[in-house]
Amino acid sequence: MPQPYTKIKLDSYISRIDGMRALAVIAVIICHFNEKLLPSGYLGVDVFFVISGFVITASLMKRDSNKPLDRFGSFYKRRMKRLIPALSLVVILGSIAITLFTRNPLEYLTTGASSLAGFSNLSLYFEATDYWGKDASLNPFTHTWSLGVEEQFYFVYPLIVVYFTRKGASLLALKKLSVFMGVTAIASLVGFAALSSQYPAATYFLMPFRFWEMGLGCLVYLTLKSASKAPQQLLAKVPQTGTIITLVAAFFTPREFGVFIPIAVPFLSALLIAQLASPSNQTTAPKYDILNNPIALYFG
Repeated sequence: MPQPYTKIKLDSYISRIDGMRALAVIAVIICHFNEKLLPSGYLGVDVFFVISGFVITASLMKRDSNKPLDRFGSFYKRRMKRLIPALSLVVILGSIAITLFTRNPLEYLTTGASSLAGFSNLSLYFEATDYWGKDASLNPFTHTWSLGVEEQFYFVYPLIVVYFTRKGASLLALKKLSVFMGVTAIASLVGFAALSSQYPAATYFLMPFRFWEMGLGCLVYLTLKSASKAPQQLLAKVPQTGTIITLVAAFFTPREFGVFIPIAVPFLSALLIAQLASPSNQTTAPKYDILNNPIALYFG
């Protein structure tokens, strides 16, 4: 009889992850407002990718049904209710504005329309868009590329989870899922690191080169979900304040550092999520917890 996974508090709401979202989104906004203020603030998007991997895995593991259609239906219904209304409003209002103030808005409208189907990242890639170029900054829908990456991940990852847990979420099933995700994430990371200088648009916009970031979040959940207490004991020894400070410091790093910082930020994000989600965080949380601040939670 396969041993079921050990339930810990991962399935409950973790407020400090919302505080982490606030940290990420504020970094992105500051970077776009003035790149000189926070040169690598755009990597807040990468923080979101890691959070998404963790949250999506938690969502899928909450569903005990072994019927794939039930698990898929429930998952995609929640995703659509969360994303489509707000995205539709942004696309409609953005399309009206760009039509009124731009002589040739067709390219921008195409990006907006493709975002509704979850393919704006592909549209931007095939248009050979330079994310830091003038055309991209004028396109009100350029920022939807990250949503396209996540939505494409949503189509792939639930299939993987259901395949490995089709006979139940035993410890053996979770270990096999962890190994598969680990190998796939390493392959994605190697591709990202090896090709980022030669094919920057591909490694920036395309989901296979971003898979490793969301995969890190998935692996954090699966590791903490295992019966072993060793990861939790190890996390208790790492100061959360130090992780937060290091993550924020990375946002101030110039982009000239190349691929190092874009790789470091997701790993720091994964470490911070693990610290926040581990049961040991109750005893190691910093005295002045900025991630549980009401303002941070509101933004998150």
